Amino acid sequence: MSAPAPFASAPLRVTLNESSGPVSPRFQYALTVEVSAIEAGGAWVRVTNRRPAAAGGDVEAQGSIDDARLRRFVAQIAVAPLDDLVPTDGPRVGVSVNRVEIGGGGVPACAFSYLLNRLETPEGERARDVVEAIKALAAEIAPLG
Repeated sequence: MSAPAPFASAPLRVTLNESSGPVSPRFQYALTVEVSAIEAGGAWVRVTNRRPAAAGGDVEAQGSIDDARLRRFVAQIAVAPLDDLVPTDGPRVGVSVNRVEIGGGGVPACAFSYLLNRLETPEGERARDVVEAIKALAAEIAPLG
């Protein structure tokens, strides 16, 4: 089965916002990835990665991907809606709540929040695949490490 056409209903928009939370300053980061397929034939990817100077400093970059790469990306993120991976009970002191939003482009609308450690659980497997696909695309535009 082929990937859905990225413009089947409305332009594809994907946003990932992830941060390290309150950790030692040398390990802190805040990553934002935005994917916008606004015209046939590809998409724009914008990456903002706030990180300490020891880790290479802040990175802001944008670039384009072609239609073939966009279709592979859509196939990776086209999953049924995912549940939030943020526990509603118990304390969450010292953790960041991260978010992914996906819509348009023939992909089922999907938005979920997650804690980094919850991606490593069995119930976080599908969400982890989506987050990793977004980060892999971002890494093609700018270094994330």
